[in-house]
Amino acid sequence: MSVDPSQVAAAPSEAASAPEAAGAPATLGAWEDLLDARDLERFCAAWLAIECEQIGGVRAGVLAWRRIDDDDPKTLATWPARVRR
Repeated sequence: MSVDPSQVAAAPSEAASAPEAAGAPATLGAWEDLLDARDLERFCAAWLAIECEQIGGVRAGVLAWRRIDDDDPKTLATWPARVRR
């Protein structure tokens, strides 16, 4: 099976414009937050923002962590950052 190099070269540029076309310019800021994260909570908040912004139709998200020796999970991040309960 042979691959046409012009098709392979076109794929990254199309993928790079997809988040902007989907209306998610905030993803760039989330990537910067992910790279600059100094603690677990900030890292998780940035990661969750990236995931939620990439999946169409997502309205809210939560990232929870449960230690093996603890029955109660701890919320590390919510998206959007302030979720009304």
